[in-house]
Amino acid sequence: MLLVNVEIGSKTFQLSCGQGEENGLRSLASQVNDKMHQLGKAMGSSGSEVQLMAMTLLMLQDELNEAKSSGIQDKSNLSSEEKYDSSLIEAINAVSDYVDSIAERVEKA
Repeated sequence: MLLVNVEIGSKTFQLSCGQGEENGLRSLASQVNDKMHQLGKAMGSSGSEVQLMAMTLLMLQDELNEAKSSGIQDKSNLSSEEKYDSSLIEAINAVSDYVDSIAERVEKA
């Protein structure tokens, strides 16, 4: 496993990935940043970056739930673009878990 630094918001995260997956992981982080930026524009200046990350992850989780309920579960029948989207969803879930742990620490502080 390789360690890759990715930036989400103003934070840098060191994440592990397989050989050759570095650019894909960076691309996923960029897509999450894009979603955060879009949401931040819609929300205005209200809320902290942690709140913005949490809201972004909730929106992405909602998209995941919609994809699951629409029957996109068997990856063998997916196009390469849909497989990439599925990988994005898996990465988002991992980042979501990480942000949850950060939120818990912030609440305890």
